[in-house]
Amino acid sequence: QLEERITLINNNTIDITNKWTQTKQQLDETEKNRQTLIDKIKLVEKKFIQSNVKLVQVLYKDISFSSPSFASSKHGVLYLKKKDKKLSKWSKRYIILHDNFLFFYRPDETSSPSDIIKIDENAQIET
Repeated sequence: QLEERITLINNNTIDITNKWTQTKQQLDETEKNRQTLIDKIKLVEKKFIQSNVKLVQVLYKDISFSSPSFASSKHGVLYLKKKDKKLSKWSKRYIILHDNFLFFYRPDETSSPSDIIKIDENAQIET
């Protein structure tokens, strides 16, 4: 009878170990699927933002340093340095903050923005 109990315990232990292994594999697969979904969402979000930036460029094409809208916007100068270049120089950009968008202008081209970034509604910007 003792051997039967030992055999039963061993069988239960094997069964529990197998179930644990299956559960872990399912969790790993779920995590992989979750990460894949997150990556897809990020890609869609990036494409959405890019299309919105194009729309913003059309809607705000008149935002420049000489436009009447400029007077009601925050503006200034920003110096940028690229991280990946060994001998990079600081680049001067003029910026305008208007309606949750940050418009970047090169010093030699202030009639149209060289780049536009949408500012998140939760962002805090101090001037």
